[in-house]
Amino acid sequence: MADLPKQESGTVRGTVSYRDAVAIREDSAPGGASQPKYDRLLYSDLLAEVLQVSGGEFVRGKQVEARTNFVVSIDIMPGINERCEVEILTGPYAGRKVYVGRVHHETARSRPVNLQLHCSDRR
Repeated sequence: MADLPKQESGTVRGTVSYRDAVAIREDSAPGGASQPKYDRLLYSDLLAEVLQVSGGEFVRGKQVEARTNFVVSIDIMPGINERCEVEILTGPYAGRKVYVGRVHHETARSRPVNLQLHCSDRR
C-alpha cells in the first residue's frame, strides 16, 4: 500500500465562505496630506467574508491602542495596501466603511491562498 501524505494539523484554515460583497478604494492623496482621498476604485463588487472581531493592538510609543474591529477575507488581489478603504456592500454590515490597518497574506504549503485585511472603524 502506498504511503499517502498526512493532513497538516492546525496550519490550514477551513474553507472561506464568500457571502458578502465589498468595494475597495485606494487613498490618492499625496504623501504627507492630512486628509485622505479615497476616490481611486481598485475593486468593486468583490466577494469577501466579513467578520467582526474584538482584539488586535497597535503600539504607539509606550501606548497600546486597540485597532482591529473587522477582518475581511478575500482572494489574492494585487494593489491592496494599508492606504485603502473597504466599503461593505452586502450582509449585516452593509453601508459601513472600514479602513485597512494590516494586510495579512495567508499561505498553505508556501503558496498564497487569500488575503486577510485587518480593518478598523477609524483612520
